Amino acid sequence: WALVELQHRGKEAAGIITNVGRVKNRGTPEQVFNERNLEYLGGHIGVGHVLYTTSGKTADAESIKKRAQPYECHLGGKTERAVYFAFNGNLVNWEELAADCRTRGYKKEILNDTGVIAALIELSMSSTFEHALKYEVLPRLLWSFSIVFYDVAEGALWAARDALGFMPLFIGRRGREFLIAASEDCVFNEGGLNCSLVYEVAPGSMVRLDPKRERHERSEKDDKHGDDGTIETIFWHHLEKFVPH
Repeated sequence: WALVELQHRGKEAAGIITNVGRVKNRGTPEQVFNERNLEYLGGHIGVGHVLYTTSGKTADAESIKKRAQPYECHLGGKTERAVYFAFNGNLVNWEELAADCRTRGYKKEILNDTGVIAALIELSMSSTFEHALKYEVLPRLLWSFSIVFYDVAEGALWAARDALGFMPLFIGRRGREFLIAASEDCVFNEGGLNCSLVYEVAPGSMVRLDPKRERHERSEKDDKHGDDGTIETIFWHHLEKFVPH
């Protein structure tokens, strides 16, 4: 229902990937999802997306189906390190990054800026997804974005926002559950989800939502870094050092 509330943002395709299943196809959320395939999804953690094309835009049905999100990639190209993500934004340097990835030996097709993010993750030399995001992926993305990542190996969600905050990104809460809106906060108080807005993600930061961490594990040090026991904020970019290209 959160995707239904966001479908004014894009009606080309919709998708959800959880720790149990996946469904994505052309059309609006109400066209893509039904009672049967929602039961197939199951799970307790996942990522959803509605598509409106910015880069690599074509009108043919097959291309739209290929660009439907969430995307799947693998950290360092390792099959056991699956990462699913949903992207909202417009990268002005995606073609330059795509050429660089091909030079580095990336063989998969790169259709648009979303494909570039997948390529950077797969080419990463980092041992942890957090390190890859902070040093190899996010600093190379120019202009506007908000992205939600599901790191399967760690069982955690990451949400990242561009350095100047062009794309909004909000964290909402329902009990011990979390909902991340990559575009608007309307999903928290509409559609009967009964969620409350926790805060707006700061520009140039990434937020880790870890359902495995309990509140009693929180330390005084965590409190100073804005960690409430299950949410951790990490700044990957400092605005005062940002130079527009």
